Amino acid sequence: MKKFNIALSLSQIEKISGGILHKINDIKIDSISTLVDAEESSLTFYSKGRNSYSKDRGKKFYAQLLDTKAGAVIIPDDLDYDQLPKKNYIQAKDPYVAFLKVVDFIISQKQEQIVGQVIALSAKIATDVKLPKNIIIKDNVVIRTGTILAEYMNIEENVVICEDCRFGEHTHLFPNVVIYPHSSIGKNVIIHSGTVIGSDGFGYYWDGTKHKKIPQLGDVIIEDDVEIGANVTIDRGALGSTIIKRGCKIDNLVQIAHNDIIGEYSILCAQVGISGSSELGKRVTLAGQVGVSTHLKIGDGVTVAAQSGIPNDVQPGKIVMGYPAVDIGLQRRIIACWKHLPEMKKILDKLVKKGLLNGEKTEDHKKSG
Repeated sequence: MKKFNIALSLSQIEKISGGILHKINDIKIDSISTLVDAEESSLTFYSKGRNSYSKDRGKKFYAQLLDTKAGAVIIPDDLDYDQLPKKNYIQAKDPYVAFLKVVDFIISQKQEQIVGQVIALSAKIATDVKLPKNIIIKDNVVIRTGTILAEYMNIEENVVICEDCRFGEHTHLFPNVVIYPHSSIGKNVIIHSGTVIGSDGFGYYWDGTKHKKIPQLGDVIIEDDVEIGANVTIDRGALGSTIIKRGCKIDNLVQIAHNDIIGEYSILCAQVGISGSSELGKRVTLAGQVGVSTHLKIGDGVTVAAQSGIPNDVQPGKIVMGYPAVDIGLQRRIIACWKHLPEMKKILDKLVKKGLLNGEKTEDHKKSG
């Protein structure tokens, strides 16, 4: 349960969520919660689709709905609230989305307001860097020459911004982010702690006696409305750009190599690794620990299941799984066969021993046949 210093009326929640309120009493909501942890001043939600991955889980969450102590619950619009315990209900087409609208509203009221220049004395800012009228720069931040900042940026402790970087408005850099030279970052970008943008790509050649480094002379471009998790590394291009397009969401511990292009509104889950010069289309989803080989093209709308390996191009709209990744339906049938392999091996060995696999028959089978 999360409590806030602001309280909302039920009518406010109805308006924010876009649902329809069925009220039995006037209360103020000052916290959001799960069904189990809720109190009388809490808002929670119940969604049949999201809470019922299996029949057993569906029963469990419905039982929690019946027992919850929440003061208000957002429920599906096709659920008969008259059959539920007497409570304040808000019906919505998608209760989870309606709930998130309320959460987003509360967070927006609690966010640190950026009004005027709030610059820590310990920050080290190059003399040629122009400071916007509204910006927060916290302790021990380093901003080097040639960088262009933007209005309403929030730059937290120990961030290092190297030479000639550019930023859009409302960008938030959490503590210990490092931005290498010549990086371009758009509007409404969030970069979480420990992430490194623009480090050298992994490029070497063998000169006959040792590995020699290939100079990495390119840059990184991050477009608007991108969120990047903690401890992500995005390498600069070898010659051109590594590009993260508009609306991408990148989880923690992701590696994006030099000259990759990540298409609009794609999602990369934790521990994804993408080798250099590969291109993802729009709205691609790579689940956790997916590996993508170099110089590949993954089409629009592709979904790749967790721990899969991609050694070849993937056509648009495909859902693939495994290594090498193939159509998920085929891969599931393959997996279903695995448990039968030991018994199948025994049968195969018997057929080989009897000489039946190549059309030949043993003497015993000739006599019996």
